Amino acid sequence: IERLGDDDDDVCTEAALALGKLACKDAIPVLKQAISNHDLGDVRIAATKALSNIGTDDALDILLGLAQERPAGMEEYNLDGWDDYWDIQRIAIIGIGDHQVSKAVPVLTQLLKSESCQDLEPEILTALAKADLKGVEFLLSILAESSNRTIRRAVSALAQCKSEHYALCLNEIVKLISHQDAHVRLAACQTLGHFSLYEAFEPLAHCFADTDTDDNACKALFKIAGEMSAYADEMTAADYKFLTQFITHSDEELMLLAAKLLFNKNNTSFQDIFIELISNKALSSHIRRDLIQYYAIHIKNDEVTLAP
Repeated sequence: IERLGDDDDDVCTEAALALGKLACKDAIPVLKQAISNHDLGDVRIAATKALSNIGTDDALDILLGLAQERPAGMEEYNLDGWDDYWDIQRIAIIGIGDHQVSKAVPVLTQLLKSESCQDLEPEILTALAKADLKGVEFLLSILAESSNRTIRRAVSALAQCKSEHYALCLNEIVKLISHQDAHVRLAACQTLGHFSLYEAFEPLAHCFADTDTDDNACKALFKIAGEMSAYADEMTAADYKFLTQFITHSDEELMLLAAKLLFNKNNTSFQDIFIELISNKALSSHIRRDLIQYYAIHIKNDEVTLAP
């Protein structure tokens, strides 16, 4: 606490961070004072992080105030032209979400309407998802009437809600699988993949062979499908056909993910393809190694061996 007033700004910064790690309740008043009065932005930011780490009701009340308005005495810009309050406000909002401050929901919804907070939209939406049921219900209510960007961010934020709220979100997010915007569809798939609810398998399968997605989107979809252990049982002939077009893809990571999904089941139709990939010396060694390891884990057909 004494070192918060050190002549060396780096010492002040480290002292603030240390007090946060120690969850020092006695430091709350001086941390609050540092945020308002210290000349250096790094110290103000460190003090805000410390309050979030301490996480008591008193500390969270200060964060709630910081989320709403600039501390008294803090100028809009410091000497280098950067407004430190943006970082402080962002950290405060993230802390409110991490600590699931339910009384913050009205404050967060009001902040969404402010033009000055547009750059903080992802953090605000995530904090709402974490806060409580009212926050989740608010996010679901804006899915039909917001811009594509906000819809995508809200859906991504819902992946952070409590598991007991997954079922409530399911139907509204499933509807977005047929959205006209590919990025919204991808966000819906990612959140459904995070939920890992069996009810999501069938609608996810329809989006799996989405010919409108770019390579990065395909990577994300493949990873999601691979993480959902029961997904292989839901794959159709069209899904397998879709996967085979990536076996010779120039992006090796995308090829690897497709190959793993293709061979997720003991399907003899694709074992020769897998062996051919393993034998392809043009591929990076780490890609071939991953293929061999995956093959060794899943191979159950004695008729095809690694001999080739």
